Formats: sequence, structure tokens, C-alpha cells
Amino acid sequence: MDMAVIVKDAPQGCAIVQICGELDIATTPDLRERLLEVLGDRPTPSRLILDLSKLEFMDSSGVAVLINTERRARLLGSTVVLVALQRPVARVLQVCGVDRYFPVFDDVSSAAIGPQADLPQTL
Repeated sequence: MDMAVIVKDAPQGCAIVQICGELDIATTPDLRERLLEVLGDRPTPSRLILDLSKLEFMDSSGVAVLINTERRARLLGSTVVLVALQRPVARVLQVCGVDRYFPVFDDVSSAAIGPQADLPQTL
């Protein structure tokens, strides 16, 4: 299965990126490019919301893209949050030990208005 990336604007200076399908070594370059484009927009979104509700599979190359995106976003003054993790994706993040570095919300609207104080420490 392929991967699809849908970018949406959100209120309060947020950007929503919905990732659908499978995120693996074949599809990560496309996602990396799209995420860098979103972070490069002016003004930079204050919060980058990654909607993973339709992401069915992710391997370690996908984890690397998330980590690198989080670091880049932090340098630009933005925060990366994850939404609606499917069980296989949540498991990969847990096994890799990075699950505690990303705030996770149940839905996009909660992620857009969620408190900054609940954000975890940086990678």
C-alpha cells in the first residue's frame, strides 16, 4: 500500500498533516519533504499536528522522520503533536522508546487547543 499525505490549515496557527497508509523506507522521503514544506511556511505553525488515525504501518525509518521533524520544529519554535495513534504505530513508537517525547491526543480538535504545559521534554 502507498502513503498519502494531506495538509490542512487549522485555527490558532496550527497545521494539520494527516498521514495515511504505510510509512516505510519507500515512503519516508516524500513525507520528510512535505513536513519540511509545512514547517517552512510563513508564519511557521505554532503546533504541527500529525494525524495518524489512518496510518496502518510504520517502521523505524518513519520513526526517524518523526524525530527529525520534532527537532526541526523545535528549532523553529513549533511543537509536534501526534493524534489518534493506531495500535501498531503506538507499539513501534513504544519499542523505539520515543513515545514519551511526543504529546498524544485522541483527536485533532483536542490537539489544536491542548495545553502547552502537558508537552513532554525534548528528544
